[in-house]
This record gives sequence, C-alpha cells and structure tokens, in this order.
Amino acid sequence: MIVISVISTKGGVGKTTLSANLGSILADFGYRVLLIDADIQPSLSKYFPLVKLAKNGLTNMIETGIIDDDCISRVDIKLVSGVLDIVRSDSPDGSLNNFLISQVDRGFRMSKAINCPYVSDNYDVVIIDTQGSVGALLDAAILASTHLLSPVVPETISAREFVTGTIDLMKRFEMFSTMGIKIPVVKAVLYRQDRTTDAKTIGNYIRNAYFELSGRAEVLNTVVPQRKAYTEAATRQIPVHHHDNVRTGQSACASEVMHELIYELFPNLTGLTAGGVNHE
Repeated sequence: MIVISVISTKGGVGKTTLSANLGSILADFGYRVLLIDADIQPSLSKYFPLVKLAKNGLTNMIETGIIDDDCISRVDIKLVSGVLDIVRSDSPDGSLNNFLISQVDRGFRMSKAINCPYVSDNYDVVIIDTQGSVGALLDAAILASTHLLSPVVPETISAREFVTGTIDLMKRFEMFSTMGIKIPVVKAVLYRQDRTTDAKTIGNYIRNAYFELSGRAEVLNTVVPQRKAYTEAATRQIPVHHHDNVRTGQSACASEVMHELIYELFPNLTGLTAGGVNHE
C-alpha cells in the first residue's frame, strides 16, 4: 500500500489543495484512495462534499490505533471508477496533539491505524494532509509514510525555509535510522509559479543544497502554475482535473499539470488518462 504524506513546516503553501486533487485524480485512475485530514485546521475535511458523515474521525483513529468503517466518511464527487473516502479532522482545539505527545508509542499510532486490516483490504493509496507546523501529528504522519511530498512556493524565502525545515526534520528523525526505520526522500514540487517567478532558479537552489540535505530531498520536474482554476475548483468542491481540462493557448490546463505530476510520482500510469478525460 502506498502512503503519501503532504508535508511542510510552513503553512499556506497549498498542502490541502494538493492533497485533495492528488487523491481525486488517483481515484479517477481507478485507485481506492483514503484521504486522512491530520491537520487540526480541518480544511481537507471540508474540501469535497460528503455523502456519508462518519460519527468518528481522526481522534478515534489516533486514540485507538484503528481505522474502521465508523471513521470513514464518503466523498460525494463523480468518479468513472475508483473510491475516494476520508478520515475527517475533528480536534480543532489541538487536544489531539497534546494527547499524542503523552503516548509512549506516539510516533507509530498513525502507522498502526493505517496498517490495520480494514485499510489494507479496502484501499490502495492513503494520502495524509498534515499541519503546517512541527508537532506530534506531523511526526506520526511522516513515520507512517512510504512517500513524502512537499509543495514549495517558488520564492527565495520559501525555498530557504524548505531546506532548513527539511534539515531540521532529518535531525529529529536520525534516532529512527538506528532502529532500521527509513524515512522517505522528500519530493518537492514547485507550486503556484507565476510568470514573474524564476522557478528554475529556485529549483536549482534546492538542488544545490542536495549535499547539505544529505540526499534526503529532490525537486520534481512538474511545476504547478499559479492558475485561478485551482481556487475555482475548490470553491465548487470538485477536482481541478474535472474543472479545467481544456488547453487555452500555450498554457497547460490544470488537468494536464496534474497528469504530469501523477506520471512523475507513478511512472506505471504514464500515458493513461484519469476518468477518460480528454485534453483538447
């Protein structure tokens, strides 16, 4: 099973939008996808309409170390195939972070829940949207992951924060290497590029920090541009690859960009199209 945590130690960089659209396009490729909103600000929980609202959510998942049907809310969007469900965030006061800190096995509570039989029997991919700050929930998400994805706004300050934040994360997780636990390489995706931003320069800055990062981060080739379609799709509560799938001029539509990101993350899907979407 693939577990992707969308991480950043900086808030407001697009983690939730990326998590929602990555999950929905993978579902349209036919995967059974479970979203987990592990941010105390429950933005992902409100991103798509729900056809079934579960009585439990993230709190029960963390406290019991189990995910079952009572934790699963059903997303209400049109999919040609696949499944898209969500474990909602339900601890806006931050009490769940405080609870987790007091637990001896705090780093592995999320991994235990994700690897329970219910999840492995019903899902192929789990995508975790994390909080934009250091904390027990972020640590637990990282330790549960097979892949780490980090949106980076292509500005010098954001790039520096990505490098220093990633270094700090590595230092915190050094102890786990002695236990045979391997932390995945952080894959940075340049996000919200506009025409005045030199994304290549920012990408090279991060690449040049490769040795400082001890090879623990790399920059993806896909660049997600600044495009109003992402905001429009979020407002309409639909996947962006459904909303913006027609090329205008030389600019790639949002659906093309999301497909390129999928091909880079999942090479086995290269050349395939999600949900029968045709780019005109």
